[in-house]
Amino acid sequence: MVQSGGKWGVLMQPIYLKQAKSITLIIAFVSLLQALLAIIGVMTVALTIPDQEKLNLTDTIIRRALLNTSINAIFFVIFTILFFVAFKRLKNGLQVGALIYVSYIIFMVVSILFGIIGSGFNLGSLLISLMLILLTGIALYSVKKGEQMS
Repeated sequence: MVQSGGKWGVLMQPIYLKQAKSITLIIAFVSLLQALLAIIGVMTVALTIPDQEKLNLTDTIIRRALLNTSINAIFFVIFTILFFVAFKRLKNGLQVGALIYVSYIIFMVVSILFGIIGSGFNLGSLLISLMLILLTGIALYSVKKGEQMS
């Protein structure tokens, strides 16, 4: 917290901490949306199991789809919780470790690579993932800058 030069002597939060809070909240909501979509994906795959023969799907395809969507659902729920906790800590003026941001970037890069390997190149999902990586990098920079200035 930095004291302003105003006549009331109000403590003002530095811009980089405001930026870190805003971006962390955005990432938390996007992660929540991704978690909901992944959970819907798990339910959709589970509902296709009875119609497996009609749809000409093999057990391997069903297992792989169920595994992928389950892993994504679990990780996105975890990241949603972690980012909301990080936002709460930033809101209270507490420091947040860089581990959550770095692990999210690593998860997104691995997701991009597995997505390209598994289903080919998809520009839409690649751009969304790269945007999230960029936002996470900016939030990480803001958090680290805030720690240096404290």
